[in-house]
Amino acid sequence: DNTGNSVSFTNAAATNISAGGIQGSTVVLNTANGLTQTGAIVATSLDVTNTVAGNVVLDQNNDVATVAITNEVADVTYTTNRSSTTDIAGIQGVNIDLNSENGITQSGAITATSLDVTNAATGNVVLANGSNDVDSLTVINTTRAITYSDSDDVILNQLDGSPITINAGGNVTQVSTIQGTDLIVTAGGEIDLDTVVNSVDTFTATSTNSDITLSTNQPLVVAAAGIDAGLGNIGLTVTNGSLTQVGELTGASLALIITDGDVVLDNALNDVDSIAALVEGTNRSFTFNDKDDLIIGSAGTLHGIVGENIITLSTGGHLTQTKSIQADSLKVSNTGGDITLTDTGNKFDYLEAQNSGRSISILSTSNSVDAVTTIYGTGIEGSTVNLVTEGIAQTAPIKASFLDIS
Repeated sequence: DNTGNSVSFTNAAATNISAGGIQGSTVVLNTANGLTQTGAIVATSLDVTNTVAGNVVLDQNNDVATVAITNEVADVTYTTNRSSTTDIAGIQGVNIDLNSENGITQSGAITATSLDVTNAATGNVVLANGSNDVDSLTVINTTRAITYSDSDDVILNQLDGSPITINAGGNVTQVSTIQGTDLIVTAGGEIDLDTVVNSVDTFTATSTNSDITLSTNQPLVVAAAGIDAGLGNIGLTVTNGSLTQVGELTGASLALIITDGDVVLDNALNDVDSIAALVEGTNRSFTFNDKDDLIIGSAGTLHGIVGENIITLSTGGHLTQTKSIQADSLKVSNTGGDITLTDTGNKFDYLEAQNSGRSISILSTSNSVDAVTTIYGTGIEGSTVNLVTEGIAQTAPIKASFLDIS
């Protein structure tokens, strides 16, 4: 006990801190073959260096404001019941296990093969040092914030908290679930979060021209900051609810799988080159707006747009397709290009198309027994209108300078 004063200890052998523990202001421990404890450390700062071999296992209810541990040869475990936040001034180890009750921050980098953090009572886990370099990350801070930054690739083993913010210089992938209301990910490489089904309500993601994917079992909202894959592709899977948005989607292609909900992606600033979607479930609708040209094509394993109810597409440029559209009803509108939907696999019973002053070409076979496609809603308006159907009826007008029906 040297409360209020410094403690410094060096030992070349394996060392155990006995039941009486260590009390001091600044505590410096240098060991060569491992460090364990049966008594707690109480101090303002703790600096541990272990060399040669052995783990550093400080698993009692320690109470230290600032902790630095270097054990590049083996594992590090540190446990605290401190009543306020613990600052990590730097930890180097193979596998690092941190257990706290009232929050963790950092002023120095963490370097390890794996990092496992559990915060049990109150406070946030904020490990936002961009020099962190961890291969595998687990953080449990249920209902409270998690922030983690890494200098390169990181594998998310398990995350439980909200909001969750991940910043990585490389790829972000996962092997286990992410549980949280809000997920924000920024990466210098791919963001691949669809290998397991997560439980996420809102999603924001930015990559440097690389793919972004997410799978969730909750209704999903694209949050205000949006999803930006640059020249990369976007893939979203929602297994239990609808997909909606506040912020825009930007990418080369967009692939959507929705198994029990509607799709309402009606932000006029969306900008993808091609789209493919599977919307499963009775009476589920699909709405997508794009600011310029859009191709109904292939994205990932999906081809075209398939739904059971109404598909609504609005574009600011040319609307074309290389794969089919299949639904009960199709509504299309355009403010800056032609509409050319002539794939022979198209199937819809009802059609509405608005493209004033520009051309419309649409081919459709019908799902109905009578093989009739009905013009409905606001009808069809364009300059030159070409319709190819098995049969046609109307409950709304066709307005055009030239009309060809075959």
